[in-house]
Amino acid sequence: MSRRSRSSTAAPCSSIQRQAAAGNAEQVERVELEMIGKRIKIDAHFPPASQAYYEATPQKLLSQSRFIHPELNRLFVDLFNADIFGNIRRCQGFVSRCTKEINLSGHELANERIAAAIASMRRYNKFRVPYFKALLDQARKQALKPQAEREIVRRPGNPMLRYASAAGDIGSAPSTSTQETLDL
Repeated sequence: MSRRSRSSTAAPCSSIQRQAAAGNAEQVERVELEMIGKRIKIDAHFPPASQAYYEATPQKLLSQSRFIHPELNRLFVDLFNADIFGNIRRCQGFVSRCTKEINLSGHELANERIAAAIASMRRYNKFRVPYFKALLDQARKQALKPQAEREIVRRPGNPMLRYASAAGDIGSAPSTSTQETLDL
């Protein structure tokens, strides 16, 4: 036999095994019960979306919304007052959409679009992230297509009929109203 003792060649012991060897059976049971159901979580091992989910607290989301837009902050306060845990994911989506809009179009334009989208969601009482995204996309598309500046010219006798010519030719168009030609 070699000079080494059995304890030096054995596999390393855990704290539970050491306590059991020491004869503290009650302490071993307590430590085992504490370890049951615990999950070891290393944040660096999760993808970015999961990290954001675990970091999301109502206070952090309120802080982010305060920096994005005051209306968004008021919306978050209302949603959290209604149901905190039911609206955390929704608020995360709103923050994500708003930051993408700000990065895409700049803070000034995004502020106007965000305020209009929130007002529309409040008007219809529909607080959904896809709906919010659609409203922002619609506002962005309307900004790309400016409406033609045109003025509708109405005939003097009947305001519902339009002229086909320009506004300067109003006097030369014949009047169709009998009230304008009657002498009283």
